[in-house]
Amino acid sequence: MRIPKWKFFVLALLLGWNYPVQAYAQDLSSVASAVWKIEDNRNYGTAFAISPNLFMTNAHNLRDAKRIGEIILSQEGSSRRLGASQILSLSLVRDLVLLQTKETVRRYLRLGGPVSGEEDGSLYIVGYRKGALTHFQQIAPIPWEDRFYYALPVNRMNLSGTSGGPVLNSRGEVVAIASQANGNMGYALKTRHIERLLAGRIGVFCPRPRLIQPCRKEGITRMVAMAERGHRFARFRLGLGTYTNKGKLLVRFLRQSAEQGFTSGEQKLGIYYYKKKEYRKAHHWFSKAKKAPVSQYYLGLIFYFGKGEFARNREKAYRLFDEAATAGYVLAKYTKGYILYHGQGTRKDRRLGIKWLKEAAEIGDPEARKLLEKWQR
Repeated sequence: MRIPKWKFFVLALLLGWNYPVQAYAQDLSSVASAVWKIEDNRNYGTAFAISPNLFMTNAHNLRDAKRIGEIILSQEGSSRRLGASQILSLSLVRDLVLLQTKETVRRYLRLGGPVSGEEDGSLYIVGYRKGALTHFQQIAPIPWEDRFYYALPVNRMNLSGTSGGPVLNSRGEVVAIASQANGNMGYALKTRHIERLLAGRIGVFCPRPRLIQPCRKEGITRMVAMAERGHRFARFRLGLGTYTNKGKLLVRFLRQSAEQGFTSGEQKLGIYYYKKKEYRKAHHWFSKAKKAPVSQYYLGLIFYFGKGEFARNREKAYRLFDEAATAGYVLAKYTKGYILYHGQGTRKDRRLGIKWLKEAAEIGDPEARKLLEKWQR
């Protein structure tokens, strides 16, 4: 069911009254007070306010919830708890949900435009990692072409709980929403998709305020229909199997999205074939997504070990690890440090190798920490 236009007219008015928070770098508390923890039966996920009683988060954060009353928003260090009263809109393709609460809040965030080269490049992710409010700063998104995501290397390995958190520019405006991660590499959905949800151009309206399942079923139906019409992002989301295959990949849909040139689909399909030891197929799809640091890292592994029909070429492997490590991918930092320390595929430089291992260890790589303890005794 499409969302009635009058509801979005009212919503537009509410958002029009939205005042911007102070710049993030100047006043973290003003931003932090607009970011909330989702407490359902898994106590998992982050949401942020975009008006006095409207909250945005990822749809997968509510995957196990059956009733709206199960969804509670809270904040670290505060006894205040907000109960969700209704899902206004849901898009499983974009992994977005717009929640309404009975109670209102004082602080909320303004949506900003896309990140441009004219900005200083400083972006921040705010979310509830392991139940505690955390902020991650990084210099700039990785320059890869994707209509949907920014790729953001952050300074922690485990990002559990930050899904649904806002990605902010230096003015405290939301430029994306944290959506998925691979190691320390976060993928954040760009703001224009949130704006489309708010404008009623995507998503499912949920007229039964207490139950989630009917809304979710309609969302699945809409996603399947979009995939059948050739929508590459719908095929990718369906391929992840989050709602339709108990979290197991649906490779047919992933392959379809990859064949349409969707970078995340190519990368995910490459990892699938790599784990199955089908290295020719893995190499093919990683090569298609070669601008993505995760793909560069896996290509490096194929040539470093000489997987399958690919002859060992450690010089080429090192170049690939170097690109991925420079972009910020933690596993590539560890591997580059190891290779430099031993001089495999490049000149031996133990001092520089230790430097890269320290960077990986600081992010949380356990293998890097073990090596440093062994080598620095």
